[in-house]
Amino acid sequence: MLFQIIASVATTSAAATTDTSSTTTNAATTRMVTTGTTTLKTCPTSYPTNYSSATSPSPALTGAYGTNIVVNGDGETGRCLSSGNTVFLQPTGWTVSGLATQISYLNTAGDQSLSSIGPSLSERGCCYFIGGQSPPSVTTMMQTINVTAYAVDIDSNLVYYNLSAWMGGWGGQDDNARVSFQFLSQTLSVIGNSTEIGPVLDADRGGTAKLMYRSAAGMVLVNTRYINVVVTMTRVYVTGALNDGDIDNVEIVFSK
Repeated sequence: MLFQIIASVATTSAAATTDTSSTTTNAATTRMVTTGTTTLKTCPTSYPTNYSSATSPSPALTGAYGTNIVVNGDGETGRCLSSGNTVFLQPTGWTVSGLATQISYLNTAGDQSLSSIGPSLSERGCCYFIGGQSPPSVTTMMQTINVTAYAVDIDSNLVYYNLSAWMGGWGGQDDNARVSFQFLSQTLSVIGNSTEIGPVLDADRGGTAKLMYRSAAGMVLVNTRYINVVVTMTRVYVTGALNDGDIDNVEIVFSK
């Protein structure tokens, strides 16, 4: 795990997308989805192979407060799976173990839709993360965020965090997602205990396919210089071949 953490530190400044298969080569078009008189979102109906996957550095590198420091926590950077659920499109900005995939809310082979219950219309983008094809039954996405720009405030016990995400799965199944993070020192040694939110199980969702909001807050521990974030999506339901652990809008926001 320490090797993985060291290898993933660079994901806060740049990351490349690895696509093992391509399903679209035409220019992307967009579709506006409406429910009654409410406009939900205008999203691409396809993602060509040359669709931009460039990431911006984490705001943590400049010591920004009040903004999400997770790179591509919303699944909106890079290509999203627009049809079917058997292709692996590695989420941009994350180190992935397994077949976690960015998938479009317009993809009818996915679990969630733009009109399903989840993030508000102002927060919901075009894509979310899904566990993907199984096996494996457990898929993880990880990134390590450099927070040395906050060092003076952190060591003065002035920095607080808020960890949040929308998570859920398919109706009638306990496939799930959860998020955890760990404080790390300058030498990547673990500081204190990990913090975790989730999972949201079928009973929590009332037997329906939807995403629900979960959050946790606290103080960033003294000597923290990195934060290691792990999203874990687990397949519990034994029928079928898809890990239906779903998650969107993974955020860590610092305040003081």
